[in-house]
Amino acid sequence: MPFAPDADPSAFSAAPAVFFDFDGTLANTIDSIRATGRRALMDYGLTEEEVGDVNRIIGPAFPGAFSEVYGLTEEDAAWVTARYRELYREQGPEACAPYPGIVGLLDALRAQGRTAAVVTCKLTSLASAGAEAHGYLDRFGLVMGKADDTPTTKARLVAAALAELGLAPDQAVMVGDRKNDMEGARANGVLALGVAYGAGTADELWEAGAQCVVDSVAALSDVLLGRGTGKLL
Repeated sequence: MPFAPDADPSAFSAAPAVFFDFDGTLANTIDSIRATGRRALMDYGLTEEEVGDVNRIIGPAFPGAFSEVYGLTEEDAAWVTARYRELYREQGPEACAPYPGIVGLLDALRAQGRTAAVVTCKLTSLASAGAEAHGYLDRFGLVMGKADDTPTTKARLVAAALAELGLAPDQAVMVGDRKNDMEGARANGVLALGVAYGAGTADELWEAGAQCVVDSVAALSDVLLGRGTGKLL
């Protein structure tokens, strides 16, 4: 079934605002994040075996993700985060290119008079810089991320984006590739639309409360623009 039983397919194309996660949803950063995270953790002193599935750090906010996944102290997690960001910045704009079709989708949403926003656990400055480097920052009415490394959750960021834009929960869709995106949406009564082309799987997204899951930007566009169901999972 492409949509969950509690979902109205037409609601996704009727919502005045669409919130997008950044990594793995707008920007094809996943391979870079995995490689950078692995290197930062090994620079800290973990072995390849101890690092294991580095995909686990994608989604939750840094530096807390390193404590949550690897049991690091607050101080050590901050060190790994600083090293990660140092390595990440060295890669340049090519490490955060938008997925093909994303900019066209954003333009189509704007043509419909709808608001697109970035809602991410990433630092606001990094998400904005990534979008600006590829020329699509101006498509967003808001970039809601972290100002610093004060602990936060996607649920808090979704709530903050709703308040900033003056929206009721039923006026927004949250699009993301990890379980925290879906949980953050459902915690706020926002439609939860999962994308399985990023770091997360369709099963992960459904289990976290997704009301629709797609596996491509083309299918995402179909759902958000009301062009039919596309290829759904």
